[in-house]
Amino acid sequence: MTSAINLVGFWTLVKREIIRSIKIINQVIWPPIITTLLYVLVFGYGLGSKIPTIQGVSYAQFLIPGLIMLQVIDSSYGECSSSIFQARFMNSIQELLIAPMSAYEIVFGYVVGSLARALLIAGLITGLGWSWSRRYRSTGGSTFSCCASSVSCFRRSESSSV
Repeated sequence: MTSAINLVGFWTLVKREIIRSIKIINQVIWPPIITTLLYVLVFGYGLGSKIPTIQGVSYAQFLIPGLIMLQVIDSSYGECSSSIFQARFMNSIQELLIAPMSAYEIVFGYVVGSLARALLIAGLITGLGWSWSRRYRSTGGSTFSCCASSVSCFRRSESSSV
């Protein structure tokens, strides 16, 4: 038995998650960026000044792609579960459960919404890391390419696991 996918319900849920992220931007978007900047300042430039460059890559350039992945994974899992628990706490989960959507559409809607949020955070951190590495180091292009490849690898693994 095949059933049609409810694209209207799916995109409504994705849009609701994105609007939720924009409305609470001070709780969702800025904390991962500030945390990453603190990591870069403390570990990248504080500790990294004691570690020599290895094959032309500084410690800060080595650290930034890992920090991007840390924030992408943390924000995608944390905010997806937070959305579900918040809906349960506010008793709006019943409205979602009686909607003509399958469980797969609901889960995939939350996952796509959190993936969009995580990619926004990754893009902002990548831009900041790229600008900082260009300001303090001459090999900023390598940091940008490492960050971009990290995000694209995560994106491929995330889409293949769903």
